[in-house]
Amino acid sequence: MSDGLQTNQATRSAAFIESAVVFLIGYLAMSFFMPSEGLPGNDSYYHVKMGMMMTEVGLVEKFPWLQYSYFTKEGDDFVSHHYGFHVLLIPFVKAGQWLVNDDLAGARWAICTFFGLAMAFFHSILRGERVPWRMLWVLLFLAMPIQFYTRHAYIRAISPSLFAMFLLVWAMFRGRWLIAGIVTLLFNHMYLGAVMYSPVIVGSFAASNLLGPAEDRRFPWKMVTATAIGWFIGILTHPYCGNMFEFLRLQVFGTGLTPDIEVGSEWKPYSDIWWFAVLFAGPILAIWCGSLVTRLRLGPRLSANELTLVLLHFAFLILTLKARRFIEYWPAFCLLSSAVLAKPALEAMQNWLARDLTDDRNGSAMIMRIFWSAAGLGLAAWLVTGAVRHDKVGPALKDVIQSWRFWTAVVAGLYLPVLLEFLRAARSRPSRVAGVLWLLPLALAATTFVTVASSIMWTEIRKSCKCSYDVPKLTAMMEAIRADSKPGDIIFTSDWDDFPLHFYYNNYNHYIVGLDPKFTHDRRPDLWERFVRISRGQTPTNSTVKMKDTTGKEFKEKLDIRVEDIRDVFKARYVISDRDHKPLSNKVMGANGFAELLYPVGEWKNNQNAQYVVFKILDAPVTTVPATSGPSLNR
Repeated sequence: MSDGLQTNQATRSAAFIESAVVFLIGYLAMSFFMPSEGLPGNDSYYHVKMGMMMTEVGLVEKFPWLQYSYFTKEGDDFVSHHYGFHVLLIPFVKAGQWLVNDDLAGARWAICTFFGLAMAFFHSILRGERVPWRMLWVLLFLAMPIQFYTRHAYIRAISPSLFAMFLLVWAMFRGRWLIAGIVTLLFNHMYLGAVMYSPVIVGSFAASNLLGPAEDRRFPWKMVTATAIGWFIGILTHPYCGNMFEFLRLQVFGTGLTPDIEVGSEWKPYSDIWWFAVLFAGPILAIWCGSLVTRLRLGPRLSANELTLVLLHFAFLILTLKARRFIEYWPAFCLLSSAVLAKPALEAMQNWLARDLTDDRNGSAMIMRIFWSAAGLGLAAWLVTGAVRHDKVGPALKDVIQSWRFWTAVVAGLYLPVLLEFLRAARSRPSRVAGVLWLLPLALAATTFVTVASSIMWTEIRKSCKCSYDVPKLTAMMEAIRADSKPGDIIFTSDWDDFPLHFYYNNYNHYIVGLDPKFTHDRRPDLWERFVRISRGQTPTNSTVKMKDTTGKEFKEKLDIRVEDIRDVFKARYVISDRDHKPLSNKVMGANGFAELLYPVGEWKNNQNAQYVVFKILDAPVTTVPATSGPSLNR
């Protein structure tokens, strides 16, 4: 009895250590992508600022920092669909302030942590499904498409959401209905998108159980009930419950799935489906197709858990083809589905390796042991060198790491004995299983190709994750505005997606629009049309927009748009522009008596190419009506 208990404890300890190693791999991988200063992406700054403000102001009910963005159909109530994520950021942001005097560093630690947790539970699901060679799939996880990593590097709820999804899948597969219910509840609080994600995941699991093999067919009523209760409690206890579904209608369907105006690129589909299927996501799609073909060849029928992952793979693939932002989830479920589909083939290969390649009487056993040792050392060396920042690696070593010729030679040398051994095995074992073993060298070669390619790809990912802003100039600009302005003075910005960055460095002032175009356009298309035309320097001009009256009836309104609308309509006191919006800057300075240059100091002709420029709007001239006498006074 004690021997069995010790064995179980040893197994649990080994599983914990293995998961801890995978977590560390994920943490280090994401930390490699993170910039040393600043943050990748625009929205990241908004989330960090909201996390910082939460300890001071609590939950935000109104959002005056965006004067013309409306988060509900009526009124000016605010809906923070990431408030739970902001709560999660607080300890990391505070730790960054205390330890290195940099809250942005703490935000980067947070994302690295949640990405590591997502990878750890990816591995835990594989362990629960008894998939062989789990570390091989962990290495493949490090070779996802570039945009998968660039989006996970953002300080957004992307990595925490993937972690929550994997945790929910793990709980469902292990029959932990109470944990699944709690995860569903908390997931709704962390990110409002979970209101749709959780039902899809649980619904796929329930349907798979009903459609699975006859001996396995059942309805998981405990799991469905627990997660449904957790889902409803999560909604009812959400601090923004009252306006939740109205916000989701506007954000998901108004912006994401059925946009009627120009929206952020993340909501657009990939324009070239062949480029997506072959070049961009070709390797991971090839792995999934290979796993599916092998499973159909070997059997058995898919279990409920395996069918669940297949359904989720297709669900997120469809979403990815509709809007490219879902690339943050689909590759992970694709790889997870590939691993469980390939389980029978991997078990056959594992048994063959254990039987033939550990037999000392087999002349090739020593060659194969040397191969696996060399392969393991090669992969370890790649991970170690990959975790070191390139600016600290010697030029010669850096060239070697990025040289495809070097890695091709290594791969060819390592896999030659493997190929010879499998040719011998296939000839000596003309059985169905032995026939499938021909796939092993191809699978290993493909795996190595993906791994080698990813070593080059990682450099590109790290470049794309660099902070694209000149932080010293940005802070100097904001200091100039703060010194000249009053609290709450409104700033007109040259682009709607600049708001998060400006909000982070200056919440002393207020802004026009931001976070999402539909937050303005849905209620006030006239204001959005004015903003678009003015920010593009297309003034003066006339335009016609469709409006709705209080009864919902549509009518057309003609607009006379001028650059002076910045002051007269939007009530702005300052304009922030940059060298990418020279038409706006020229219109502002070209309007007689309308504005003066505040930053940089000096004349406009000497600062036209400055990276950032700030204009101070002058008061409108007062027009006086001359006094008259006689009968005209009575008119």
